Amino acid sequence: MTERNDTERANRRKFQKDIENCVHVLQEGVDTEAAEAISTFGAKTASNEKWAATLAGTYQVKSDEALEQFERDKEKYISQVDELESKVQYLETLCNEVEELGKELEIKSKVERRR
Repeated sequence: MTERNDTERANRRKFQKDIENCVHVLQEGVDTEAAEAISTFGAKTASNEKWAATLAGTYQVKSDEALEQFERDKEKYISQVDELESKVQYLETLCNEVEELGKELEIKSKVERRR
């Protein structure tokens, strides 16, 4: 029976050692991939910072106050356009009514001439 227990212990130790080796290999793979990802991220970050510096030199960034003024002006122009659209609709309706009146007067004058 002790021989059997010794064999079981040896098998368990070997199995545990195999698991530890697998974990170690897996951890090495994860560490390598993480290091590569960090390196790539760092390189892209540096590249983006250079690009942002180039853009900042080429284009001027508006201040928050200027952007807020732009938004206020935009809102004002939108309301003016809406107002103009409503006036145009009113004038179109008025024009249609005047055309109808002209047609009615034309018909009435033809009728009057025939009498």
